[in-house]
Amino acid sequence: MATIYPHLLDPTIHPDYQRRHVRVPTWETFRNRMQFITLRNFGTKDGRLVGWREALDEYVDRFGLGNVLWLLLPTIHTENFLELVEEVANRDLYLFDISGHVPGSGDPTKWGHIMPPDGMVGELTRILGDRFLSIDNGEQDGRYIGGYAQQQCPSPDDRFAHYLNFQRHFERMGDDLDNHLSTLVSLSFGHYQIREGNHTLIGAETAQALPNSQIYYAFIRGAGRQYGIPWFGNVSVFNRWSLKEYGSEGEAQGYTYGPGLGTSLSLMKRLMYTHYLYNCVAAGFESGWIIGDGDERQLSPIGQIQAGAARFVKEHGQPGVMHAPVALMLDHFAGWAVPR
Repeated sequence: MATIYPHLLDPTIHPDYQRRHVRVPTWETFRNRMQFITLRNFGTKDGRLVGWREALDEYVDRFGLGNVLWLLLPTIHTENFLELVEEVANRDLYLFDISGHVPGSGDPTKWGHIMPPDGMVGELTRILGDRFLSIDNGEQDGRYIGGYAQQQCPSPDDRFAHYLNFQRHFERMGDDLDNHLSTLVSLSFGHYQIREGNHTLIGAETAQALPNSQIYYAFIRGAGRQYGIPWFGNVSVFNRWSLKEYGSEGEAQGYTYGPGLGTSLSLMKRLMYTHYLYNCVAAGFESGWIIGDGDERQLSPIGQIQAGAARFVKEHGQPGVMHAPVALMLDHFAGWAVPR
């Protein structure tokens, strides 16, 4: 007889809940409704963060874009970063998926093999508790398949050996980041990562010519249920060729940007609300919320969508439990990746 579970994921009843290296957040952590992710970066001067209180006032309070801060790793190397963390604690906000680590590559001060200062993860946990959610294991499964896996020599001819190579790569990366992670998967290898007991959340960028969102999140929800890990949503302003940016246009880092480029507003809005229906604990765009300068600062069309969604969720609460009665069973070592 088929069994239906009419309740949201409860990580506390998973057998590994008390045994993991990190404590997995629950719906109570997120105040029993989907929260919203915003504010990637702050200004810096002479190695210190500047204007960060004003940025919190603007993004969190004035415009209501969310209370989950998605910062970049260079931020935590600034001299006054812990002042920001104390303010995050005082305002009852969250630090999430601190990103910018790319193993073995790039400029270690901007985007590359950036590591947190010794003891920093412990300090963040001490100050914020379970509202310090993670450092970013971001798109690394895709980078591994597209780059690192091709460096294995000789290349193994069986799936188990490929899996062990994948595992060794991520064990090293986890150690570099103090094993307090969340994964923003790039393909569909999140199962391998969250089973290790050092991840708090699993999610993915949608749009951006990555796997179809319905298939993506079917896979992510399955991984989350199997290992007792909540999932989050991210809607990308990028498509395959460009990114959506209001208030300016041009080209940078190989992408063109402008108001008529990137993911369409229609798709961005639909994806945001599907993440709500998928029972994500948090969701948001990655940039482009605010335009203008000084007293002329206002929400862009991107920001209007997110602020509107935040108001909707605050007013209406949870959508109920998503009913997904079909399961696709795969061999653990299959390494299944869907077409883009």
